[in-house]
Amino acid sequence: MASIVKLTLAACLESYRPRKDKSFTLTFSTSELREYEIITINQLMSKIGALHFTESDKIEDEDLAKMDVIDKEINNKSQSTRLRNTLYILHQQNGGNSATFKEFYTNETEKIINHYKSKLG
Repeated sequence: MASIVKLTLAACLESYRPRKDKSFTLTFSTSELREYEIITINQLMSKIGALHFTESDKIEDEDLAKMDVIDKEINNKSQSTRLRNTLYILHQQNGGNSATFKEFYTNETEKIINHYKSKLG
């Protein structure tokens, strides 16, 4: 079983930006990082995890218990929700917008459906 990659840093919350899917983009800054911290950040890119941010320099036991709940919430998204969210991000990265997403989503899911229908006996 692979070990879980973890990173704990002192950071400053610089900004936040709401996204169309009602999630948020958070921007943090840190002081100068050590090489192993940079390597860890690279390993964690595009991974889903949990974030606990506090003004305190100490993480309390009750906060650690909340982290277990967050992990369970992350893993409770339905497969269809995950697929839709993934296709939405892909659509945006390819220059699409909300107005054209419905057609894009329909076309892409139709490709997936046809792929598996072709495998039926």
